[in-house]
Amino acid sequence: MGFDDPIVDESVESVWQFQRYDGGFHGPRFWEEDQRSCIGATLWVTRGLLSLGLEKDAIESAIDFVEAEEIEDSPYQFSNSALTLETLHLYGCESENECVKRHMDYLLSLKDGEGKWRCASDPDQRARNRAVVFLILDAIRKLRPEILTNCEFDFLHSRSPQVHLCCTDREARHSTRDAGEKGAGIHHLGRAVSQLGAIRRKKMTWLITPKQTLSAARQAGLDDEHLQLSGVAVLTFSKAVLDRLEELCGHKDAAWLVPQHHPYAAARIVKRGEFDGLGVTVLVPPMGASPLACVVEDLAACGVQAVFLVCAAWSLGPPVRFGDLIVPAFSIGPDGTSIHYGNSKGEVRTALEFVDALVEACRVLDARHHIGGNATCEALYRITPVMADDFRERGCLCVDNGEASTLFAVTHTLGILGGVLFQPYIELTQGWDPALLRDERYRDTCRLQAEVVLEASTQLRRQGSLD
Repeated sequence: MGFDDPIVDESVESVWQFQRYDGGFHGPRFWEEDQRSCIGATLWVTRGLLSLGLEKDAIESAIDFVEAEEIEDSPYQFSNSALTLETLHLYGCESENECVKRHMDYLLSLKDGEGKWRCASDPDQRARNRAVVFLILDAIRKLRPEILTNCEFDFLHSRSPQVHLCCTDREARHSTRDAGEKGAGIHHLGRAVSQLGAIRRKKMTWLITPKQTLSAARQAGLDDEHLQLSGVAVLTFSKAVLDRLEELCGHKDAAWLVPQHHPYAAARIVKRGEFDGLGVTVLVPPMGASPLACVVEDLAACGVQAVFLVCAAWSLGPPVRFGDLIVPAFSIGPDGTSIHYGNSKGEVRTALEFVDALVEACRVLDARHHIGGNATCEALYRITPVMADDFRERGCLCVDNGEASTLFAVTHTLGILGGVLFQPYIELTQGWDPALLRDERYRDTCRLQAEVVLEASTQLRRQGSLD
């Protein structure tokens, strides 16, 4: 996908002054010394062009340069190898690619027999060293998640390095202009172009919007007192979750968007209450990813800052057991909705702070829980053993029909928080057996889910993520 924007055109035009005969890119600072492209600069620019979907011929040449580059014994090689894996992943390469294998083997060679990573640049700079390990693990996870240990997975999805990104259209515009004018800022230009592409995607015009839905509701007699929400929203299909939240938050039936206002995606039940001064709205939405996306957009338009999806999912087997909780940190697989919210690669992650809050809440409440991935398949009767094996190899613990991917993608696009808390009710490899839904342990776990969500909301507010 390209973007018709003069700033994008100007930024991409600035890139060409750094392109070299070998297909890569290089800033002018050391050009006279080595007369060849720089792998770091090439990786950053290529990532930017891939993000924008522009200049396919230039991308092909740059990828050829990247794949031909040798692994060197330098203090920057771990970073270059991690960025190479990230870039090849964006390009669509799989783990069998020879270049992927070489860089994967190099990164794994940095791990000693005790499971420690020998890439710390300075023993006294703990934050920097943690960021280095995060960079390596995140690159490995994209292509070979099955080789990560539980401890590495926990670290990866509960900590985030301090990374500066342009966060507004204005800042991205200035970043691209400054980098182009200063000449030597080729790495910065690549990052800024990539960020600008993400911002351009967010500024498209849509034919039907939440603003129109809310306007129709007002015309039908629903005033702003009923439409305006705050705090968090909990989406669930479980009566036991609903009842426990009502006990803890004093929920009362609330007037909000109903089929009269939104026949496609109105919630069947809407209740409003408070927990320790925090607004908590609980809804029973229509099942399915597409109407859920509308509900989340409407909630955000009404002022909700975070959305939880709390329900059951299809287990992929051990280590997950009946009565456990699952905290998905990412969701993979194709679905028909999240792709419209930027999930073009069939993989989307939730905010690390949300995962951290849910995990901490589970620990506080002594809830047996697992952190991992969720897989999406919208056709329950078409899940095969091969698919299930592939999902497990990619780090997934459960399967749903698209809601998790959609929640992650929609909330990320809207700039609010979103997370999922599942429990298993069938194990796919054992066939269809919904009897567990009638087990009192299932209802006990539903009540625990409700308590975990409220504790996680408290965690998020304590760390400043919620007003």
